[in-house]
Amino acid sequence: MSNNVDLEKFIDELIERAGKKGFTPKILIDMRDRYDTVGAIKRLVISKEISKGLKRLEEIDLLDWSIEAAVLKFPGEFTPEEQDAARWKLEQMGAGSVLGKIDTRDASTARTGEVAPPHGRITSEMNCVFLVSCGKNKKPSAAPARELYISGRFQRTRASVEATGCPWFVLSAKHGLLAPDKVIDPYDKTLNGKPLEARKAWAEKVKGQMDDNLPHAEIIVILAGKYYYEYLIPYLNERFANVMIPVDWFEVNR
Repeated sequence: MSNNVDLEKFIDELIERAGKKGFTPKILIDMRDRYDTVGAIKRLVISKEISKGLKRLEEIDLLDWSIEAAVLKFPGEFTPEEQDAARWKLEQMGAGSVLGKIDTRDASTARTGEVAPPHGRITSEMNCVFLVSCGKNKKPSAAPARELYISGRFQRTRASVEATGCPWFVLSAKHGLLAPDKVIDPYDKTLNGKPLEARKAWAEKVKGQMDDNLPHAEIIVILAGKYYYEYLIPYLNERFANVMIPVDWFEVNR
């Protein structure tokens, strides 16, 4: 067993929460018995494959209880390479809001366009716009974008963003930039795993939509995975005084 009691409790709760939703992470349990908690996580997270277990946790809205989340939540137990692997996997799952909740990087280690969160709560007086990534789970029929994506993660992000009173938009793999009241049909499309050129083409489309639809503001906050902003950052840096990808969004805006 690890000397980190909080990590042990985290993994225990992962197994318990998953079990209540009908999923038993058998591989993790077996490897934990064989190698202890940290040893099991190290062996699982460094794989370059997106595991079936991680995909299943996404389906049952438990990505923030994944072993990848554990690596970022308890970075002292894991190497920078293991942390990068965990971060990459969560980005592939489009888990921007999960990363915003748990990623421990500060501004000095953030990627281009990323900054540490501001001190204090974001409110409408701060002249801010939000971009929120779409979600995999959707209603079976047409609905406004704010209601179409039904995962708990998206709905929690939506609620916290709307509580600021600032305007916000959805980044959709199919539609590009969406106003939250735009009614759309359900679809099955993601940027995760798409070729480089396809992602660049999507970003060019979104830039045109932003020219026409994004209001003027001082700050733009991105709550999305890397594939949804990687080719938008230079454009956004030109349009906005501050481009933020918070390292701890839910803590900032409790």
